[in-house]
Amino acid sequence: MNTIDERERDEQIWQERVQWRVREVARARGIASALQLSERIRLNKNSTNSLWNGSTLRIDRNTLARLCEVLECTPGDLLVFVGGAREEGRR
Repeated sequence: MNTIDERERDEQIWQERVQWRVREVARARGIASALQLSERIRLNKNSTNSLWNGSTLRIDRNTLARLCEVLECTPGDLLVFVGGAREEGRR
């Protein structure tokens, strides 16, 4: 049985393993700043800054679609999975 502490720990582990690459992809497409990206995807500056800095935890599908359209990429280009095997005994 999972306790709240275990769920929070698991969530933190997955947040560390799944990382955003928005800044790298945008720069490769000639977008030099979060402000430029914000203007192109029509998203407020705070939300765009979170994406740019890799601190976004959740994203709306419409926002993800706009990112992909503007950056001419797929969701897989914007996220990378980092980390080793799962803890033993956990699935």
